[in-house]
Amino acid sequence: MDAANAVRRAGPSLSKGKRVITREHLRLLLHSPAERPTLVIVEGRERVLSAVDLGTAPYRGAVELLTRDDLAAQLGTTDPPDHELDEVASRLQAAVAELGG
Repeated sequence: MDAANAVRRAGPSLSKGKRVITREHLRLLLHSPAERPTLVIVEGRERVLSAVDLGTAPYRGAVELLTRDDLAAQLGTTDPPDHELDEVASRLQAAVAELGG
């Protein structure tokens, strides 16, 4: 699943407001020690959560943006250069902004 499609599937539950998805979010996702980590937006903040955490009460309603497996498949590596992460972050940010506006 690519970044834009992942966000579109999330639907209109994203609230309006400024969010900035950065290469740092994507690096955290790629290097997370969590089991099956996913980049999400929960309570207006970007977070990397494990698959187990996503199923718990505090994170119900989190909007799933991208999994580590999907990101690594897109990039072909778990240690990409910054410019590649910037490109993915930009596409993801644009998709999130489109939903919010």
